[in-house]
Amino acid sequence: MAADQRTVFGLVADVESWPRFHPPAVHARYLDRGPGADTVRHWSMASASVRQWDARRELDPDRSRISFENLAPVEARTRVTGEWEFHRTATGETRALMRHDYRTVEPEPVAEEIGERMRTNSRRYLETLKYAAENKASLRSRSLTVVRARTLDTELDRAYAHLVGTPILSDHLPDTAEPVRVLLPPRLVVHKRISCPEDRVTHLGRYQLTETGDGVRITSRDTVILAPRTTGGPSIAESRERVRAELIADREQNLSTVEHQLKEQSRV
Repeated sequence: MAADQRTVFGLVADVESWPRFHPPAVHARYLDRGPGADTVRHWSMASASVRQWDARRELDPDRSRISFENLAPVEARTRVTGEWEFHRTATGETRALMRHDYRTVEPEPVAEEIGERMRTNSRRYLETLKYAAENKASLRSRSLTVVRARTLDTELDRAYAHLVGTPILSDHLPDTAEPVRVLLPPRLVVHKRISCPEDRVTHLGRYQLTETGDGVRITSRDTVILAPRTTGGPSIAESRERVRAELIADREQNLSTVEHQLKEQSRV
């Protein structure tokens, strides 16, 4: 891929950025993190549902290698280890190698299916990694983040329950199929649109809940990567302002809905 080793290594190392450029990735968080090693919890789409697993990684930037072992495998009764290698080519590009080793006690047909699924997923990941590495500047220029916040006079658990019960997308937004969500009560809701409208390639976000002296502060954060400009289409700046306005209106409506529900409940 037409990118230097450090860029490609950094994209793979930074698991929290994976949902931005790899469509199946929904969320990732560090369970522990130290010099040269970490343990990561992943949430990713598999068929029509979100699967979760943990992985232990060792990162060696000097040798341009990242090794990993799934601690809680996605596939039951299967042990998975693997490694990334990044090599500089004679033309200054980077060759990325991704290897999986797995052992399973499943019968042969199931084992073959697991292997084929890993090969398919690896190819998809290498394709999106190549795109992200080669278009890093363009992706950054097409990115926007919208943050909204509101403090509600309520308790943490009540605010979280009402937030979870409120649709993330409003009817006025294009392609209103609800995003997939990762619920991490009582302080975090992560969401990602698996099917985006034509004007964007990525839309992910989160609601963070924080207790304050005045109640509970709900902060929404949406990150969108706009689609490249098409011939005759609006400029990136025009698309950015339109999408920003849509997101602000939508999040304000979400927060108002939660606030209204809490006030109505308190009157009962």
